[in-house]
Amino acid sequence: ELIDTKRAPKLMQQSAVQALGLLATLGADYHDEVVETLVNISKKSKDRHQRSLGMIALGQWGVVTNSLSSERVLIEEALVDRLRKAQTYQKGWAAIGLAVLSAGLNAKGDRVDQKVLDTLHQSFKRGRNS
Repeated sequence: ELIDTKRAPKLMQQSAVQALGLLATLGADYHDEVVETLVNISKKSKDRHQRSLGMIALGQWGVVTNSLSSERVLIEEALVDRLRKAQTYQKGWAAIGLAVLSAGLNAKGDRVDQKVLDTLHQSFKRGRNS
């Protein structure tokens, strides 16, 4: 409800997106709904700060997913999609979301899919902000 653009001020909406990332809990009743909401925010929000914060929050939620789960795949695909297709300034935020995901998984002894890492590497290897 706080993310509803017609009812809440922008700063409140942005804070709600940040809070969603911090509430990442595996098996929570709201898990699927939150991930779907964050994917939509990171892709379609009219506010660029919400899109950016949504990508970081997706990385946070990805950390609590199980390896090869549909949720992990959805999150990885959403962040890679933003890395490939977003406007230039948003691609860096997608990379940060992937970094949050990767660092969190590494701390648990897990890792992101190698294709994701390859895509991220190719993005930076091009020498542009792509």
